[in-house]
Amino acid sequence: MSMSDDLDRVTTVDGGDLRFSAEMVRRRDDRVLGGLISSEYVQPLGTFAGTLPGRLELATGFGVLERHRARWWAVGCCQPAIGAWRCVTAAPRWS
Repeated sequence: MSMSDDLDRVTTVDGGDLRFSAEMVRRRDDRVLGGLISSEYVQPLGTFAGTLPGRLELATGFGVLERHRARWWAVGCCQPAIGAWRCVTAAPRWS
């Protein structure tokens, strides 16, 4: 299954091709610790129409789609430095 970037179409490898029309959208963007941790969440609610897997036609169906992008810094070994903590390794992670 794959969704378009703007969440208006869903396709499957076995012939499904659904168009999605959002009626409302739930959205939330959070950034904490100066952007070290962030979350971008979009969840539209609406209707589907098109072809289901197996070439079955769907006139109208109701449902939701969701996209969630999250980032955090994975800190390796933090060691105390003189008067403060110093992180030895840190790398951004996306999920």
